[in-house]
Amino acid sequence: MRGQGGKGTLPSSTQGRCRRDARAALPCGPHFLPICRPASARLSYYRRAYQEANMTVTLIWLIAFAVILFLALRAWDGALGQMVMRRIPAMLQLGSDDRWVWSIALAVLGATFIVNPVSMLLTVILLALFFWVGKRVGCWLMRRVKFH
Repeated sequence: MRGQGGKGTLPSSTQGRCRRDARAALPCGPHFLPICRPASARLSYYRRAYQEANMTVTLIWLIAFAVILFLALRAWDGALGQMVMRRIPAMLQLGSDDRWVWSIALAVLGATFIVNPVSMLLTVILLALFFWVGKRVGCWLMRRVKFH
């Protein structure tokens, strides 16, 4: 199916279209997937789309981090600070810097949970499962050990 224009040209009915085989012509344009473009152009298209998605996720993470950090610092003198101080062992308490360290830690965890909740949830489930298995194995070993 060569055109009239010379060797290697497509018929005029396929102008603006890419020809995959003799039966179907696939349209090319900015609103279609770049099927007809060379592999290097397709790769750069997908790479650019991936980078734009990464930029959006990063921006959402930064905004969530800032909001959670602000709220944690504001609530530190109230219930949040008291709850953290009750739960943390004395060896991990830093004194006056506790407010900043634990607020930043909570902000990082909260922002990551907002951006990627499924991974965070699976991580928490796995950590809980490992803790539970470790506790059971530890209790079993303590019963088996003779302390005399």
